[in-house]
Amino acid sequence: MKTQHVRYISLLLSLCLLATLACQATSFLGSGDEADPATGDSSTIDESNSPEISAEAIETFELDPAELAEALVAETVDERPELMALLGRPDAFKMSLLDVEGGQVRYESWYYFQLGTQVDFVDGKTVWTLEVEPAPDGSIFPAWYDPLSFDPDIPSAEAIKLATEASPAGFAPETIDISEGGDDLAGGLILVGDQIVIGLQDDQVVYVETVPLFSEEGES
Repeated sequence: MKTQHVRYISLLLSLCLLATLACQATSFLGSGDEADPATGDSSTIDESNSPEISAEAIETFELDPAELAEALVAETVDERPELMALLGRPDAFKMSLLDVEGGQVRYESWYYFQLGTQVDFVDGKTVWTLEVEPAPDGSIFPAWYDPLSFDPDIPSAEAIKLATEASPAGFAPETIDISEGGDDLAGGLILVGDQIVIGLQDDQVVYVETVPLFSEEGES
């Protein structure tokens, strides 16, 4: 499995997400005037403001070499459960499995939009904390997904089961086979579910992103 393969899948995920996000939002929410099942609020969801899996997103996985080297040689301590116990499940998260200097690292970003905070991890170790813009009131966060459940290398059947069981609507992800897209995409598969996109290579999870739906409420 190569970093190049992961990046190709990430690029295709952005196209796939843009094409299917409205369908998934409608499947889960019904019409835009229905109440948010989490809060009871009725608000219009602005699908155009939903984050994309883009080239910019891929760049976030380019760690500073010095920080990465320090993280790789440091004793591995999974700090994620402690953070989750303190703050709860993140409003959204991204996970990518990357090949770095002959080894694999799990790089994650957890987003707590309601707290204005992003926390990044390498193999479970906190590498930095950033500020993010708070989300508008009425936004819907896919916090029903537990990032600790999506271990790298789990097969597609288990990923589908996890995503389906976590979805409030019991929505089973749609499967998109991209293996015929060329040598670089051989063995590639994309799962598009209820505000979640999962990329697999050779039937192993290499990328997960959950997608908030930001409300127009509160915008000028």
